[in-house]
Amino acid sequence: MNFSLDYIDEVTQNDSVSRNEIIQLFIDNLPEYLDELELSFEEKDLEGLKKSAHKLKASLFTLKAFSIINQLEYIELEVNQSTPHNLVENIVQELAFEIKSLIDQLKSQITIN
Repeated sequence: MNFSLDYIDEVTQNDSVSRNEIIQLFIDNLPEYLDELELSFEEKDLEGLKKSAHKLKASLFTLKAFSIINQLEYIELEVNQSTPHNLVENIVQELAFEIKSLIDQLKSQITIN
């Protein structure tokens, strides 16, 4: 999973306490956003799915996690009623795996002062 903390480092001016707080926000919020996406998929709520994808996408731009962003963008812009259910299911499952992997990697970026 490729991502970057460059923007966070720039904004925090490499202050480790502020950097850790921002990273922790991602660690705390990404599972909630993923849960919303998965729930919308399970409930076959197409609009909810697109809104959840947009929310996740906006959050992940800060981290430049483009492989995830591209999949979310596909859901947001391309998925419609005629999109095969199993295709969307595969994308959601892949997103879940990648986001959980990203969270694990973010946890390793927390520095102990």
